[in-house]
Amino acid sequence: MRKFLVIILLCSSCKSYALTWVGIDDTEVQITNYLDIDSVKKGGEFVFYTRLENVATMGLNSIVIRNKVDCKREKIIELNISYYGQPMGQGTLIEKKKNATKEILPKPNTSRYNAMKLACSLAK
Repeated sequence: MRKFLVIILLCSSCKSYALTWVGIDDTEVQITNYLDIDSVKKGGEFVFYTRLENVATMGLNSIVIRNKVDCKREKIIELNISYYGQPMGQGTLIEKKKNATKEILPKPNTSRYNAMKLACSLAK
């Protein structure tokens, strides 16, 4: 019984992430990219989703990006960008940029484009 209580206590004190990351292909770069399919939500004429990039540059290991997309026009706005010190959005949050307003037209067959297309198809 004591072991059971210790296990429950340890599990409840750990960070838990209810994210379902799916790998996204990119023909141009060698960065591992993922789409959190649980984050895909339709809101009016827009679709919202979270994308993750595992990188190993500039002292960073991963970037988590919250996106708003107009699926008809294929335009993305990166609402929040969080930079982490470990892969898969883990570790220390190094920097966070909020409320970006610049529209992005992603190139076909890039991870950004492929994530957008997948999110749009899941939101229907």
